[in-house]
Amino acid sequence: MRCRIYHRRHPGYVDLERQCEVCARAIPRTAHRAAIYCSERCRRLTGKHLRRNRAAQAPAEPVRLRDVFERDGWICHICTLPVDRELSGHNPMMASLDHVIPVSDPDYPGHVWANLALAHLICNTSKGNRATPKDRELYERLSAVKR
Repeated sequence: MRCRIYHRRHPGYVDLERQCEVCARAIPRTAHRAAIYCSERCRRLTGKHLRRNRAAQAPAEPVRLRDVFERDGWICHICTLPVDRELSGHNPMMASLDHVIPVSDPDYPGHVWANLALAHLICNTSKGNRATPKDRELYERLSAVKR
């Protein structure tokens, strides 16, 4: 919350809603002004992927989930239906990050921009740890695109 004196001196100031670095949902106004995550879940999610890659001894680059979701246009790459940005919790239609070629695959390229895509939670879960020829084609197409 901004100081009242600041508001008196700058009557045109509008406090825009900030967005979470991970899921692009609005950060609550009650959160600290330096907060970049909307919830504890989103904060933990950023480190989870990097830890899994260290265990797999694969390359990892810091990737903002929100950037991946925006790149994919909020469309699930598995079922090609739109993903609702506002869903959270354990809703099966919420946004989740999918490793196109999974960690368990011997050809796993790592947690890199080209290997990440948006998927519904239910689609991602049903896909499991399989990589289809369609997935490998998607990975090749995303590898060719400059970030």
